[in-house]
Amino acid sequence: MEKNIIWAHLLEPGLEHLHYYEGSNAITINSLIVGLKENEPFRVQYEIICDSSWRIRRLNLYTLNGMQRTLELESDGMGNWLNGRGEEVKSMRGCLNLDLAETPFTNGIAINQLGLLPGAAAEIKVAHISIPELSIQPLRQRYTYIGDQRHNRVYHCENQYRGSAAEFYMDDAGMVTDYPGTFIRVWPKAGNQGNVSGNSALLNMVAY
Repeated sequence: MEKNIIWAHLLEPGLEHLHYYEGSNAITINSLIVGLKENEPFRVQYEIICDSSWRIRRLNLYTLNGMQRTLELESDGMGNWLNGRGEEVKSMRGCLNLDLAETPFTNGIAINQLGLLPGAAAEIKVAHISIPELSIQPLRQRYTYIGDQRHNRVYHCENQYRGSAAEFYMDDAGMVTDYPGTFIRVWPKAGNQGNVSGNSALLNMVAY
């Protein structure tokens, strides 16, 4: 299975174009993000390889503006991580997922890993990666499957170390459609588009 997805950033101008390919034994994601952060432009390309159970096995991430940075990580899928030099990243021990800033996609990886039923909740340890700095911070996230609404599945996410919480929407294919106030999927269009008035010109340019 193969698909392309485009998300728009709502806090500051930005777009992400993600290509997804699911083979018999692995899921390969390649994505490019272009945007502004604190009024500074940035470009980031990343590749994530998951096994068939959505456990991340590899990340290759590159910043493409100014001082170029590279982050390479490899995992056994059980919470043990190596960097590009083959050294253990001790701060990531026990992290079962990556939480990349500036994209809603990695929230979807966590949901697909957990396979929650309606009303159920689970807590996991993840490694948050800032962009474009590429700093790594372990944190705990708690996901709750609230229910279905407007042809979407609704989830609640709490970042317990950072003290933040948000609801977001996913389609039946396990892809984020709307992260209200932060990201919205503009291709392919979804049934729930949230409040996008502040970004209407950008969305019209991309989606029509």
